[in-house]
Amino acid sequence: MSGVLRAIVPSFILLGLVATSLPVAGQNLEECFFPALDHPGDGSIIVDTREVTDSVTIAELEMYLNITTPWIGDWDDITLTSPAGTDVTVQSGGGGFAPDFDVTYSDAGQINDGIAIPVPFSRYDCGGCLFQPSGPGTMSDFDGELTDGEWDASFDSFEPGTVNQWCLRNYPAPAVTDLACSTLVDTDDDDVPDTPGEPGELSVHFVAGGDYDSVELRVHGETVSTLDGPVAAGATVYLDNVGAPVVTPQLAEVTVVGVVAAGAGAPNDCSVPLSGVPLAVASDA
Repeated sequence: MSGVLRAIVPSFILLGLVATSLPVAGQNLEECFFPALDHPGDGSIIVDTREVTDSVTIAELEMYLNITTPWIGDWDDITLTSPAGTDVTVQSGGGGFAPDFDVTYSDAGQINDGIAIPVPFSRYDCGGCLFQPSGPGTMSDFDGELTDGEWDASFDSFEPGTVNQWCLRNYPAPAVTDLACSTLVDTDDDDVPDTPGEPGELSVHFVAGGDYDSVELRVHGETVSTLDGPVAAGATVYLDNVGAPVVTPQLAEVTVVGVVAAGAGAPNDCSVPLSGVPLAVASDA
């Protein structure tokens, strides 16, 4: 490596840009930073250090990342380091010749195998979809630590690019996993979607990522159905909005959230077309 460039910047200001510190209903914490940090692509390690002032015990941490770059495959290591000194490599190469990162690193995400898809598309430029960290380390390595203190995001790359934004998001419960949504619904009470629903009806099928008091099915941010719990971690769950169809443009943006006493857990998303031939669509995880 040719060197390390390190910038320590408080979370509240950087070159006139305000970084948000926005606790959101159902989230313990969200901290976003907008460094506009240019990497020359010379194999050096550039570190962006940010101070978080809110002290929250980490239960389910995610890292959102947005980078503009011609070729993601040459970003060798992207590492998140906590104030306690825990290191997790969220991305370690992979992705091929495709451009740009717009991704969320979460233990509930799809496997981060680094496999590329044909350019100009990128699996990692996906509107913040969920990927597991490449490793070494997982996001659960931060569990039980406090959020306050200096966090490092380090970037090792042989391709030039700009780190536009990165965020820390802590939730009181993990996201559901193995999520898929469909315009098929269950009609014989076996929790298997097998029959086309009425217009505006849809279903989701997933595995509970933790113990929940209830699970909410949301479309475009609005709750359309709730499954009362308790729901045990590892349970396979079916949920639909039969009898309460939604009015939405052709593509419905669906979110499933496990809820606990402290609030809503980490979200997981999928999309489904609500017109034309019924079609099951696999989600990010």
